[in-house]
Amino acid sequence: LAATLAAPRDAPLHLILESAHITHFLFKHLRNWEDEGWVGVRGARYIRALVNQLRQRSAPTTFKVAATSVEVRTIAEARERRDDAIRTTEPCIIRPIEKAAFRLSGAKLACLTQSTAYQTIRSKAAPPPRTTTTLTIAAIRTHLAAVSDNETEEAEIWRGLRHRDIRKGVSDFLWKGIHGAHRTGNFWLKVPGLEARATCPVCDELESMEHILLKCEATGPDLVWAHARSLWERKGLTWQHPDISDIWAIGPRSLTIGEGNKSPKHVARLWRILVSESIYLIWKLRCERVIAKGDIEGWQHTEASVSAQWAATMNARLRQDADATSRKYGRLAIKKDLVLATWKDTIANVADLPVDW
Repeated sequence: LAATLAAPRDAPLHLILESAHITHFLFKHLRNWEDEGWVGVRGARYIRALVNQLRQRSAPTTFKVAATSVEVRTIAEARERRDDAIRTTEPCIIRPIEKAAFRLSGAKLACLTQSTAYQTIRSKAAPPPRTTTTLTIAAIRTHLAAVSDNETEEAEIWRGLRHRDIRKGVSDFLWKGIHGAHRTGNFWLKVPGLEARATCPVCDELESMEHILLKCEATGPDLVWAHARSLWERKGLTWQHPDISDIWAIGPRSLTIGEGNKSPKHVARLWRILVSESIYLIWKLRCERVIAKGDIEGWQHTEASVSAQWAATMNARLRQDADATSRKYGRLAIKKDLVLATWKDTIANVADLPVDW
């Protein structure tokens, strides 16, 4: 954008690029983005400004990915000069300038869908960010950067909640957890007369979501995690007990579980299933103990009951996986090889099962 603004509009402009990223969105995605009103496009403000400036030019403009050693060296030198300038001088902010005559506003009616219209309306009247959400997302991104050495975008965290391996109810539970929308702990401290509900009746501590899912000493959480660890280790994998950021960032975190920088597909999938189902069961056990049986002093689940519910939960997911490979689901069907790899070495009495179970 800076080069386009600096070059005279009536002089040829030849841009040598480090990658084909810019040409991809200019020549492959631009029409769709404009038709849909730029909804959901990252960096849309600056991309629109670049397109706007290019359309004002009367001389030829060419794009080329660096190929020769001279071009590659020139880009490297330019990057070094940029870095030196950043260290020694104040940054110069490039304003995304657009001329109204060359700006397409809104979305094309023929291409408008209910989803696009809804997203457009939401973007125009976006609610202010919640403090709890902002702090939680910041903590998650810091944690992910520490465990994987990669920067994770906020959108990746939210997309991870909607992964097809995570059931809808669990996805909603995780979404509310990041927003701090569950009625636990601090919520009850703000309700006059009900402050006692903020404290865990078993541990006598503030009942935060982290406490409920990972630290509560009531019968349930420790046993559920022990079963999860046992199943995980049956595959010969090293168990890493999740913390609360691992849970909220279940999607991107699953990609770096296990040995190496990137988890095998079936390993990441098993982790998503195992952790999502385990935390949701712990939450349901807590609600039954605190709400449904709250009037019975000292009531807790038995270890046998917790173990039976966890086994039933995982068996239900196994049956769901087996059914999801059916051809009746067409392109939405899960590949049998992926299901087999996911559950390999975790099923008891597998020798008694039919070949195509």
